[in-house]
Amino acid sequence: MNHILSKIFDNISYSYLNWCAVCLVGFLTISNANAMPVHGHSDIEFEFVGGGIEIEFAQPSFFIFEGDFNGGLIPGLTDDPGFNNDEFVGTGNTPLPGSFLGFNVLGPLSFWNGTEFASAGSASIDINDVAGHTSTISSSTSSDLASFSSPFENIIGVASATGEIHQHIDFVLNSGITGAYGLLLSLTTNQIGITDSQIFGIFFNNGLDQVLFEAGVDAFNASVVPVPAAVWLFASALVALVTMRRQKAL
Repeated sequence: MNHILSKIFDNISYSYLNWCAVCLVGFLTISNANAMPVHGHSDIEFEFVGGGIEIEFAQPSFFIFEGDFNGGLIPGLTDDPGFNNDEFVGTGNTPLPGSFLGFNVLGPLSFWNGTEFASAGSASIDINDVAGHTSTISSSTSSDLASFSSPFENIIGVASATGEIHQHIDFVLNSGITGAYGLLLSLTTNQIGITDSQIFGIFFNNGLDQVLFEAGVDAFNASVVPVPAAVWLFASALVALVTMRRQKAL
């Protein structure tokens, strides 16, 4: 009788552990999906929500937009992605007429060589804003913040009478070799009571095939939003425990 009860308990425990493992895999899949980048080839769309700037479709952790330095008439120059809030005009979530939209650069230039991240060397990206200012971002840049008073710096555009801002600014690659180049930014405004947006990334292709470039997009995201080590430690322990129970049941 005790042997039978023990066997039943072992089977129940084994089933329960398997269930836990399945749940954990599902949790990791969902968590990783939230942490994985959403690849965006379109403009960076935004609105003003709850006292802050919100990037449309942004994940809780990160969002990546894509550009291509070889997609236009002049190699090394692109004005994509642009910045656009057309969709939200008239919803009550628009900038006040005449208010500025700017960008903050929140770290150094990243370089993906097709296999791994490496030194960007002498490469840099010039960002030419609508105020005539050029921000040069290199591997040694710590940050480059917008200024809404003279001298105006990192200005994307000014809200129209209807609160609309749809603007493209130039990104210029200097001394860049084949690979992909990443920037971390946020949007900001001089409108009182509106906080900066969440961080987002722009990842520019410079001659990589699409497979290698998309691998770089994923790696760029993972370098910014790693899966918590404690989660993986728990996962490893649970898998080991399930394996032990299976061996005992056999």
